Amino acid sequence: MDSLTIRANAKINLSLDVTGRRPDGYHDVRMIMQSVSLHDLITVSVGGGSKGIKIESNDRRMPLDNRNLAYKAAELFKTETGLDFGVNIRIVKRIPIAAGLGGGSADAAAVLIALDRLCGTKIGKKGLCDMGKKLGADVPFCIMGGTMLAEGIGDVLTPLPGIPGIDIIIARPRIRVSTAWVYQNLQLDAVGKRPDTGLLLEAIMAGDIGLLARNMVNVLESVTVSRYEVIGQIKESFIRLGAAGSLMSGSGPSVFAVFTDATAAEYAWKKLEKSRTDGSNMAGKFSKVNLYDYKPLREVVFNTLKEAIITGELKPGERLMEVQLSEKIGVSRTPVREAIRKLELEGLVEMIPRKGAHVAEITTKDIMDVLEVRATLDGLATALSAERITESELSSLKNVLTQLTTYIEKENLQGSIKKDVEFHEVIYKSSRNDKLIQIINNLREQVHRFRVIYMKDYSSPKDLIEEHIRIYDAISRRDPELARNVAIEHIKNQETTIVNALKKLNRK
Repeated sequence: MDSLTIRANAKINLSLDVTGRRPDGYHDVRMIMQSVSLHDLITVSVGGGSKGIKIESNDRRMPLDNRNLAYKAAELFKTETGLDFGVNIRIVKRIPIAAGLGGGSADAAAVLIALDRLCGTKIGKKGLCDMGKKLGADVPFCIMGGTMLAEGIGDVLTPLPGIPGIDIIIARPRIRVSTAWVYQNLQLDAVGKRPDTGLLLEAIMAGDIGLLARNMVNVLESVTVSRYEVIGQIKESFIRLGAAGSLMSGSGPSVFAVFTDATAAEYAWKKLEKSRTDGSNMAGKFSKVNLYDYKPLREVVFNTLKEAIITGELKPGERLMEVQLSEKIGVSRTPVREAIRKLELEGLVEMIPRKGAHVAEITTKDIMDVLEVRATLDGLATALSAERITESELSSLKNVLTQLTTYIEKENLQGSIKKDVEFHEVIYKSSRNDKLIQIINNLREQVHRFRVIYMKDYSSPKDLIEEHIRIYDAISRRDPELARNVAIEHIKNQETTIVNALKKLNRK
């Protein structure tokens, strides 16, 4: 029996406008739809003795017969292709049911995609979208994924540039909202605020997440918020906790918030989780996810493992077991195997005879080689910055320094790392030397791997803050020689810290 496992990603509506009611009972809409990393796992198997359709799931609330949209998708595929074969579908449910996140549509889309691949019918996404439209208006989008302008009944799709993987939090209140009830009670002539879709499209084109988040509108909120106060309360809580914007997704009841700062998102996530465990009835479930732009699966797995190695989640010398990694990430072994090979080419993984793949060890020579080069490059960049930085950039550098100081004092490692990167990025940019910046960028990932170690193991937070202050002061005085010297001294101190941390690690 051949089988295939596919991620069925949830969706959110970054905007939703209803422009009219159609004679067939549907509504014309204009909305911006976005895939997110929250997903169900759909395993489809074909063949075997039976020619029927069988569904199993980890969620007992899910119907396992023709009331399930995934079942209907398999049934439709067999009818449209004229093929007669047995289908087994296993659904590992992670997307909340009836939440306005398109979980049922996503599952149906995954079944159609899997069957097209398993049966070799080569219908392709366009043909599958035509098929999926018969199942529901959101199914074509779930087949295509990414960021889309959706019009018509939601099936006329225009691809938009992918939005960078930013943090969002989704809250699913303990209420049920009927989509049919929402649309039946929508008074089109009484809708107050409508989304400025043109402005939102401009924000997406420019990559301006703040502008996008501040202008998100869902006209269906005019029905639900007045009936279910908790939706408005969740939105207000998100904004108080630092979200750039918050909106109900689809017909609800789920509410999501967009954060432009990962640290703020983490803070909000922890506060909301605490309120939930403390007994608050505001929300039944929170999900911290990222926008998902539908890269090829091998790239998603590669980037996931690469990030885990760079941040130290996968430690130097740790063995990479294909079976365990595929189960953890929720994919088959093939993309994991491909990702490991690619990571080996980048020097982050090494293959040991008869022992398999391991995270590449960090040697003292690796550290000294990389930081020797970085000291020279940073020294030059900082000297050039002292000569060429604008007053606006100097102000930005000071603001980042203030934020970095706060994170270091609070022992917030992730926040400190992010602001340390931003601090040096301002310096590189203000050097006005594109070739120098390109060379520095080529070292970015190796440097970041070391940065995590030194920010974590620096013996004196006060000294770390002082080093950055000295760099800022030298640049603000516009003293290139002093700037070069303090930058090189900063890197030399990093080297000492990292080598000592590595020795401690090796003793363990």
